[in-house]
Amino acid sequence: MPNVVLTLRSTFTVNGVVQVRAMSTGYILATFHTDQEAPYGAQVHDYISGNMHIHLFNFKVDIDIKGKTNRFATWDIAPTSRPNDYSATPNAKYHMTNYSRNVKATELVGAYKFNFDAPKYPLFYNEQEKNAYGNPKAYRIVNRGMVKQLFTEGEGNEPAASWARYQVAVTKYKESERRSSSAYAYMDSSDPVVRFQNFIDDDESIVDEDLVAWVTMGLHHIPHTEDLPVTPSPGMDLSFYLLPYNYFTEDPAMASKSSVRVELNNGVKVTHYGAMKGKRCLTKKNDYFEMLLNNPNVVVDSGDGSTEK
Repeated sequence: MPNVVLTLRSTFTVNGVVQVRAMSTGYILATFHTDQEAPYGAQVHDYISGNMHIHLFNFKVDIDIKGKTNRFATWDIAPTSRPNDYSATPNAKYHMTNYSRNVKATELVGAYKFNFDAPKYPLFYNEQEKNAYGNPKAYRIVNRGMVKQLFTEGEGNEPAASWARYQVAVTKYKESERRSSSAYAYMDSSDPVVRFQNFIDDDESIVDEDLVAWVTMGLHHIPHTEDLPVTPSPGMDLSFYLLPYNYFTEDPAMASKSSVRVELNNGVKVTHYGAMKGKRCLTKKNDYFEMLLNNPNVVVDSGDGSTEK
């Protein structure tokens, strides 16, 4: 059996951005290597094959933007062209991109599968809250861990992770839809207790409602020799962001007490914006190993509690 270690970390920045990061490491699931099974996993050691697999994460994001009456829309990016009247070349054109705003009316329409030919910004906002320029005060989801789940919908184990069909799905908040899966999914995958697709199939309105975003991230993993003894964490990290979008009048980090501005002004002028001078924060002494030697049972079962110093 594999022993996968997952690290989840949330970062809240001074400019209103939230980053959620997932990283996996641990022992891979290995089987006896045979030539017949070579397409399903790479040989990583003598007689040992590391089985290929996919890492999948689904996060429930209960977004409330200026209250619970929210909308979900995408700012859709598309190519366009216009006649270039200033060119000497006949029928010359300018080629550029533009965007259009597309409000998603129902849950089925709001289920988002990424298409490289149709990039877009997923946005959540309150229609009644706009900035000085008429733009809704919104938050944008940026998914930096998108993956394509390749199993046929509705077959095999796929129904247990029907949320993986979408990079972002949006539903109306319900107390009965607390999680996208359950602890029993591994044993009832063909007919799961919690079937996420049902959350969407009732196709309720998501206009001016209390909304929930379901964000899926993942990666395909074909094991290699460097996965022994444990999978290294670099390159195995995934993240998504919640970014303010026309929510503030400017970057809130401008109000940071630690901000410093350096500019040319008869030499160099340094402005500290009220930050204290001559002060430094020192890292607290790390006494982890001393603590471990004095009390090893904090981390491992040492039997009689003896230590070697």
